Amino acid sequence: MIGSDDGALFLTPLSVGLGKELDAQLATAGLVLSDPGSGRVPASREFLSNEDFWESVFAEKLRSRYRVRLQDFFLLEWFPRSPGLYHTPDAERSRRTARAHFFTLPGDELQRYRSSEPESPEVYTLDGKNRMLRGGYGCIRLRDRLTEDGRLWFMSASSSLVAHEGVPVGLTESAYDQVIEDIAVYGAVRAHLAGRVMFLPDAFTPLYSDYRRVPPLYVRVDRVEPLPMRWDTTSRKPLASAAVIFRSQTGSESLFEYGRYAAAYIDFVPGERGTLTKRIPWLVRYVEALHEGRIITDFDEYMPRFADAVFSLEKISQGRLRPEEVANVFEGRGRRVNIENLFVQQNQLNVIRARMEQQVVMGDNFSDIGAGATIVNRSLLVNALNRIATRDGEDVAQALRVITEHVAESGDEAARENLDGLMEELDRPEPRKARLKTFWNGLVDAAPGVAQLGEAASKIMGLFA
Repeated sequence: MIGSDDGALFLTPLSVGLGKELDAQLATAGLVLSDPGSGRVPASREFLSNEDFWESVFAEKLRSRYRVRLQDFFLLEWFPRSPGLYHTPDAERSRRTARAHFFTLPGDELQRYRSSEPESPEVYTLDGKNRMLRGGYGCIRLRDRLTEDGRLWFMSASSSLVAHEGVPVGLTESAYDQVIEDIAVYGAVRAHLAGRVMFLPDAFTPLYSDYRRVPPLYVRVDRVEPLPMRWDTTSRKPLASAAVIFRSQTGSESLFEYGRYAAAYIDFVPGERGTLTKRIPWLVRYVEALHEGRIITDFDEYMPRFADAVFSLEKISQGRLRPEEVANVFEGRGRRVNIENLFVQQNQLNVIRARMEQQVVMGDNFSDIGAGATIVNRSLLVNALNRIATRDGEDVAQALRVITEHVAESGDEAARENLDGLMEELDRPEPRKARLKTFWNGLVDAAPGVAQLGEAASKIMGLFA
């Protein structure tokens, strides 16, 4: 099952908490899936603060599809990385103990830090930062998602103006259009929000898997009532925090209390008038200069900050993680890293995305199929994609998706039959090149346009060359 404990990337903890941190980054891909709950419509409940909402969650007073109203909250476009964690007793203890782990900076580094306009005067050590992240800090900014419940924009609704303390929400298109201009400028918008509680599918639950008592949910907001701003920007500002995971470049275990991997974060004021662009150079310096590290994750899908990050949100959301890059990051970790399963899950989600975007017509999905469309065998495609991504690479799996889309649109039954044969052969542990070539030639004869698909055709032909 996607996102189950068996589906985690890490078979044993990478370090204290860091395996869960990266699993949570990967789990954002699962936002495309729908709430598996029933369609029952209970009475609406009203909440006046973050604490009120999470207390009801912890007390199991909220169920799937309940209508809720968040009264006088602030919308921020930064989604909490660990929703609800901030309000647990363990998180409060973790934040409290972090204050014993400050980093003493030399004069020149202290000046660099202060010039980045931090919200806190102190700099935490790696241990301190890890404790703060386990205390509920950390946000990500996501692009819109085409989900099984429609297109949604995932954000935070917070009564405190702090994104990581808030309630995870998904805004419908009409709700998003009402608020995004002001959010972009001011960093937050004050509003009454109404929507329905949606429990997250298994693929997203790693965001919640490193702490107990917090059910995996968000509020699907379908109505926004904007309110006048009511904070003094000189004394009270919206606040978010963003974290990265990095790896030692030198390989020296002594650099890190938790081995070769560690996490770091920055706090910042969001919006055009905010401080994120000033804070990022300090984050990079903290990682690269002070700890000789290489960043392997990022926190901003809207504007990627670390283009070469192996686990960038953009790569995760688009299903473009590459096996060779992932294997290189975890070289020497042995059986502790479940890389093969990661790419099985990635390709399962890619198939779901393709179905929703109507790029591939598969199996029993008959909605909006044009006349003459060819039905491609879903199970064959999923199995072949899983096998190819693991054995031959994600670029070859993507080539098969392109070929499949072309065949589905061609309406040619002979092309479909040859594609089925090709996929069955590709799913073998050791495909027979002669058989691959036979099915490919039959496919091209039935649908000549396949041969004109450029790189996609070349990738498939390379399997039997």
